[in-house]
Parts: sequence; structure tokens; C-alpha cells
Amino acid sequence: MITSGVTIGINKQDGTPVNIAIDPVNAQKAQSETTSSGTYKLYRDTDSAKTFDKGYLGAITLDGADNSYQYSGGTELTDFELKQLADFIRNYHATGKEFDDHTRDITTK
Repeated sequence: MITSGVTIGINKQDGTPVNIAIDPVNAQKAQSETTSSGTYKLYRDTDSAKTFDKGYLGAITLDGADNSYQYSGGTELTDFELKQLADFIRNYHATGKEFDDHTRDITTK
């Protein structure tokens, strides 16, 4: 379960790598939900893990009932990329070695 910011490297359809930061919209709610549901804001990892204010890509909402996802607020990510993100979020298990270096104000996004 993702309860704080996580960055993942995914591939575009042409194989080009891209780093995406994932933040749960409501971390307290995310802790009580299953990993197959919830809403997560997506950011382009452009400069560093602490600078995402210009890289908002939209939000992905996972539906646990049928393993589908909805993408809103953005147009840059393709279904190919969104499927990778949805699979990562659903299968994410914290190891205890992570630390949240995504200290930023995302409340206005």
C-alpha cells in the first residue's frame, strides 16, 4: 500500500524510460483501503524528488471491483503507461527501508 510519495521508473511504448512520482490523494484513507483501490496523483520527475510543482500529470483512480482504472486531469499518459502504474500501485509492498523525500505542497493540484 502506498501511503506516502513513491517514485517509479516506467517505459513509454517506444521504450523510452520516464520517472513518475505517485502520491496518494488521502494517505489516511489509503491506509484503510485495499491496494486494489484508491486515487493517486501523478507527477513528472523532472528535476529532483522534491520539485514536482510544475510536473502534474493527472490522477489515477483504481477500482478494486474489476481491476480497472480511471485517468483524470491529464492527457500526457497513455494507456500503456497507465497500466504499468496501476500494476505497480496494486502490487506495491513497503519494505520498511523507504523514506519519503517528496515533501511538497500538492493541495492545490
